[in-house]
Amino acid sequence: MTAQDVNAQLQWQGDWDVLERRTGDLIVVFPNSTGRMDPKIDNREANALPRLPYAVFLIESGIADMVAIVDAQVDSAKWHNVNMYCKKCDVTGFYGPTSNAVSRMENIVSAQGTSSSTSVGTLLLMTNMVAGQMCQMPQQQTVAKLTPLF
Repeated sequence: MTAQDVNAQLQWQGDWDVLERRTGDLIVVFPNSTGRMDPKIDNREANALPRLPYAVFLIESGIADMVAIVDAQVDSAKWHNVNMYCKKCDVTGFYGPTSNAVSRMENIVSAQGTSSSTSVGTLLLMTNMVAGQMCQMPQQQTVAKLTPLF
């Protein structure tokens, strides 16, 4: 897998050269995956088309230090699958569900009423070294609390 494979799978838009690391850089990538982050499908078999391996590859290969994935479409059950996958790859992950207030606001704006689902969520994946530098653990109530932790 290469950076170009990741660009194609995550439908990268913009300057592909941003993934080229220089000494001393801390590279944080913020893709919007629009789901497909769960490495399993409903019958617990491997998902043939997940986007998680591409996000993890960015970290494993040293292209990025952190990948913050918005619109991951992960709930607590899917987070378990994602977390197990990350641990096998020696990547630290955190999950932040979308808050009820944000879900309500998004549904009101889209005129679809309210929903009890908060599965949109955000994933924050990082190298173990970066995770070791965190000042506090992420709160599990709102996506906005995930990134200002350093």
